Amino acid sequence: MVVTLCFDDAYEEVYTIGFPILTGYGIRGTLGIITNEIGGSFEGYPIMNLNQMTEMHNNGWEIASHSVTHPSLTDLNDGAVTNELANSKNTLESFGFDVNAFIVPFGAYDDRIASLVSQYYYSCRPSIWGTNSIPVADRYWLKSKWVVNTTSLGEIISWIDDAKANNTWLIIMLHNIDRSEREYNISSENLSAISQYIAEQNINVLNISEVLNPSPEVEQGGTIRETINWDALVGVGTHPFYLFSMYGVGTTESEILANQLMVHWFVKDVATGTYTTSINATVPSNAPIGTYSCLTIIADDFNTTTGDILGIYDSEVDANVLTIVPGLGATIVSTNFMRVAF
Repeated sequence: MVVTLCFDDAYEEVYTIGFPILTGYGIRGTLGIITNEIGGSFEGYPIMNLNQMTEMHNNGWEIASHSVTHPSLTDLNDGAVTNELANSKNTLESFGFDVNAFIVPFGAYDDRIASLVSQYYYSCRPSIWGTNSIPVADRYWLKSKWVVNTTSLGEIISWIDDAKANNTWLIIMLHNIDRSEREYNISSENLSAISQYIAEQNINVLNISEVLNPSPEVEQGGTIRETINWDALVGVGTHPFYLFSMYGVGTTESEILANQLMVHWFVKDVATGTYTTSINATVPSNAPIGTYSCLTIIADDFNTTTGDILGIYDSEVDANVLTIVPGLGATIVSTNFMRVAF
């Protein structure tokens, strides 16, 4: 099973309250951005600014479009809908975000809107109650369950338990935090309790595009932006250590090691407080096109002379996570290593 936390509208308290809570449990989510309201307000409540959403994106959060002005799309003609879809995507991409998912304002959705959305986005989440099969039956009709101010902690936990029992994908739709006067609100206490439960149950939490598009494309000579949240890695020591990400052909550790394309590493030195949290890694311009897997290793040390990795804690293979395509190197693909648990 997998859980996704989707915060529609990107209210400021999602950054000031929700982001620290979720980060403490190694959880990321998807933000639905109304591009005309960035740094402004919606329905009288402040929306996070560009710096705030960029910080969250750099820590593994997905940026999704939630339109330009948050209209009821089914009330608009095709031209007006297209403007909402295209202009919001263009604005977000101009900020450097890779935008694949669309979040429908007010849940106003039908076959006409779905057809138009498919011209600009890889997926769409309207407001249809339920969970999604794995694999997903139709990525333009994603189901979700939404939290309102009367939703109890027990109800939300039951959603998670049901999804786990049936091996389905649960998208939890959220809006405000600690705004008890708002209909679509969750308390910080319940958000923290849900996060703790997810962590204790070792439940996989991914954003929308990670579930639907596990093999993003990057051009030859392009850039992979790798990020890591060290606090999300459980069971590591208090001394200096390394995290390695090795891309190669194959789906097992031995295959990837024998067919490496590139390797990058992060360093955490507790003694000096020196932590590498992000790397922009360049794909070789002559890299063979095709799909690659990633082998992640956490270890005590690294011999720069021999290339030996020393004192390995553990390793994990994420199969077929990257596809290299011909190009001029303009693509930037964001990846992260927050799913590695020890």
